[in-house]
Amino acid sequence: MILSNALPNGGNGAFNFTVDVSDSKGTTTLGPRTVLANNAAAQNPFGTIDTPAQGGTVSGTVVNFGWVLAPGGNVIPTNGSTIDVVIDGTIVGHPVYNQFRSDISVAFPGYANSGGAVGYFVLDTTPLSNGIHTIGWVVRDAAGHTAGIGSRFFTVANP
Repeated sequence: MILSNALPNGGNGAFNFTVDVSDSKGTTTLGPRTVLANNAAAQNPFGTIDTPAQGGTVSGTVVNFGWVLAPGGNVIPTNGSTIDVVIDGTIVGHPVYNQFRSDISVAFPGYANSGGAVGYFVLDTTPLSNGIHTIGWVVRDAAGHTAGIGSRFFTVANP
């Protein structure tokens, strides 16, 4: 994930990235790549989930944390009702939303939900089979803009 608002000019313009990938046999360069960003015209909600870690292993009850904001003065309802937690393609609930986190508030001042952009969802993994699963959030703001946030794989390893 790249927080493009931290790029020069607020994340508006062309940006060149070089990506290096390391494996057991050495490092291979994939880049350079040029990305065109236009944050000034962005409308869709954005953010990420923080837990579980990408590729992480979990068991029992875990807390799924994430954060979401909407640009352009749009609002995400503070009750979390328009944030769906999706496991393996199935909506399993909505996070508790409107929690404060200083780094998000500082990084995105002036956004409608910047003082409460964080949410969490308590996930009981015991009904899930042991093995690889996916988790993500789908977010809708009050203006109807929708985006997927933070999709990732994780492994369930219950006794």
